[in-house]
Amino acid sequence: MDMEHVIGAARAGDQQAIAKLYNVYSHKVLGICYNIVGNRAVAEELAHDAFVLAFSKLNHLKNPHRFDAWLSSIATHVALRYKQRHHALTTVPVDDIPDETWIAEEPTDMPSMSEIMAVVNALPNGYGKVFKMSVMQDMSHKEIGEILGIAAHSSSSQLARAKKMLQHSLAKYWAIILLALLTPLALLLLRQPKTIVEQQPKTVETNKPTVADDNSQETRPASQQPKESRNMAITVPERYEQPNVSATDTAQHEEVPRQLFDTTTVPIENTLPHLQLNGVIHFANVGQGTTIRNKRDGFKRWSADLAYTGQPYPEADRMMPHNFIVTNYEAPSVPGEPDQTMLIDNWNDYITYLEVKSDIASGLTDEELIMSQIAKSNEPLNNGQIVRKTHHSLPLTYSLSLRYQASKRIGLESGLQYTRLNSLFQTGEGINRIDERQRIDYLGVPFKVSYRIWSGKHVGIYTSAGVTLEIPVKRAVSTEYILNNQPQLRDSHHLDVPLQWSTGIGLGVQYNITPSISIFAEPGVQYYIPDGSGFETYRTQHPFTITIPAGLRFTW
Repeated sequence: MDMEHVIGAARAGDQQAIAKLYNVYSHKVLGICYNIVGNRAVAEELAHDAFVLAFSKLNHLKNPHRFDAWLSSIATHVALRYKQRHHALTTVPVDDIPDETWIAEEPTDMPSMSEIMAVVNALPNGYGKVFKMSVMQDMSHKEIGEILGIAAHSSSSQLARAKKMLQHSLAKYWAIILLALLTPLALLLLRQPKTIVEQQPKTVETNKPTVADDNSQETRPASQQPKESRNMAITVPERYEQPNVSATDTAQHEEVPRQLFDTTTVPIENTLPHLQLNGVIHFANVGQGTTIRNKRDGFKRWSADLAYTGQPYPEADRMMPHNFIVTNYEAPSVPGEPDQTMLIDNWNDYITYLEVKSDIASGLTDEELIMSQIAKSNEPLNNGQIVRKTHHSLPLTYSLSLRYQASKRIGLESGLQYTRLNSLFQTGEGINRIDERQRIDYLGVPFKVSYRIWSGKHVGIYTSAGVTLEIPVKRAVSTEYILNNQPQLRDSHHLDVPLQWSTGIGLGVQYNITPSISIFAEPGVQYYIPDGSGFETYRTQHPFTITIPAGLRFTW
């Protein structure tokens, strides 16, 4: 069917041309209306109204070959307006449905249905329409493309991006779950045995003290006591609570010189309940050659780290298909509703779009005039497809952290870190292109738990795990429109970047230069939880990243 001839005849009032268009598209228009209202009789009336409106507005159709998509758009608007007017009292918004209707289980940390719908409604206009029509109205990509005036593959691409943005937006709930998992792990690691058993204590015999024999009233030197009653003692910490003793026991203790107990073993026959010597309490025999020690070894409590975090591999340039989101001027506008948008993924369609807009708006802006020259220059390249080159610089991270050694093995760490992410996006090739420079700076607060695995005289090995919260402090993108390698126009604006959560584990090695100064390296794996913003950075391309923090450690 020659659309230009038929549309021209229909505009002139030719009833045969109008009937031909009606017969060809009536089934499709009826299907669109029925999918929206769900009632056959009502759908037939709405389809008739859509044709009446379309035939009365034929003069507004700029391109006769787009009559199919243009008519589908009119039918969709007519059906949606009917549904809004006639079903307002009988429908309930999804946001108002209680969560108990959807999930009949105990409350969890997962998002509620109202929160999910809020995220869906926050999607960009084009992505949100495609997502709702595909997921909620169960429409095919071909039907969506015909209604919105885009190609079927563009509908599929927008749906994939919408799902990815939803996944990123809802990923913040994993940070809560992660904290809940790390808390009991930290408490478990903080538990530590309090008793250490040592063998073969050092003892020295002496003939000065004497003790009474159980079978006689005679006294004899301690060196003459049976072997099984010697060389046995118990050592406990100073804080041990001494039992009550009688005055007789106290007098008996005072008769023995205190300095002798540092080098003398007390026989079991004359067991003494307590004798405090130099902060250590000695008890009588528990087993030959065994000493149980619970005295806490001294260790330094605090340390401060100055570190730089590097990446082991650079980011290679990536060439990816790109598209422009523009206003669809051929679609009829409905009062009270935003204009429809469409995606353009090749330079030829973009040139045509600028020509249509020039006719409608009576001219183009300076930016669009430059874009027209860039488009014409790049149309012969890459089969006319719009391609964007992406380059992400390696992140720069500097940190200052403070660690508290809660025990000999467990440490708790926090501090501040600064990170810069730079990216360059080039749309088009050669001397005519668009350069976009993106910069996002974060100020982060890490929370980590470390566990000392092994410690020698100069070298120590430890592991660490934790989470980091980063706050964006600088977030901007500057755009240059370049013709013949000369910038013609510059523009810049701020980005709405959300908070960034990440979690990671590492294995550290520390070398002690002096008792108070050491160097360390702590290679590990960091996972950056998607923030849902949709901005491309080094982290979105590498959410799982190998990091190598290294620096100086000061201990006191």
